[in-house]
Amino acid sequence: MKKVLLLIIFSFIGIFVFAQGIDFQKLSLEKALEKAKREKKLVFVDCYTTWCGPCKMMAEQVFPRKEVGNYMNEKFICLKVDMEKGEGPTLGDKYGVEAYPTFLIISPDGSLCHWFAGYSAADKFIARVEDCFDPSKAKKKIQTEKRNQAKAGDIAPVFKYPDINGKEISLESLRGKYVLIDVWATWCTPCKKEIPYLKEFEMKFRDKNIVFVSISCDKDKGAWEKMVKEKEMTGIQLYAGMDMDLVNSYKIEFIPRFILVDPEGKVVNVEMPKPSDPEMEKILETLKGI
Repeated sequence: MKKVLLLIIFSFIGIFVFAQGIDFQKLSLEKALEKAKREKKLVFVDCYTTWCGPCKMMAEQVFPRKEVGNYMNEKFICLKVDMEKGEGPTLGDKYGVEAYPTFLIISPDGSLCHWFAGYSAADKFIARVEDCFDPSKAKKKIQTEKRNQAKAGDIAPVFKYPDINGKEISLESLRGKYVLIDVWATWCTPCKKEIPYLKEFEMKFRDKNIVFVSISCDKDKGAWEKMVKEKEMTGIQLYAGMDMDLVNSYKIEFIPRFILVDPEGKVVNVEMPKPSDPEMEKILETLKGI
């Protein structure tokens, strides 16, 4: 009797947990497509990496919500795919995934119905998913969106953020010098790999007419402060936190992102090569008046 009672209790617990969020199924994409065809659904894929901060935020703050689960479980077979393991790299190559998190909505025949990227609160996440059912909004091919993005020759979008000592630094205050902007975060592994190379540039160009500004989009300010101090990061270190103005102005969907602004405050290059790429040095060396 006790065993039966326990089974009933655990069954109710399982149903309760399921109802609280998205039911991510442990299936290959092939099996998920087959199931979607049988159940007349679409396949939703959360393309994530273990080091991606926004991916973790989605997993902790959005996917477990009841309203999100109710909506998604009715219409989709849902998968989570680590883009650095298993079939992740193959799936990424097939659909062109470069930013994390990227969310794919795939029809049972394997064709891409819609995609979007980045963190969204629950209500906006559902709205972005719903776009897949509207032909005028669905994006059927992954590509970097350029519409309304700041571009070379434009006046660079201004910013004002606190540095490691709490002093606010604006882009306007740096007029008269080239400004190389690095948009990064402590949770971003590719960003951290560029830190030693960026330090080398800062030393090599320390007597030139250029300043190096790293802007953190970390949610956890303490993590940013700790890394700046432990890594002895040089240049101008600013904290943007979850302010999205700069990110939206440049349509930044993945980091690190390097942007070059000239002494007059105009954009030179919105997608500079990374410091680890020899092309960056070539570009900097040829700048007029540096």
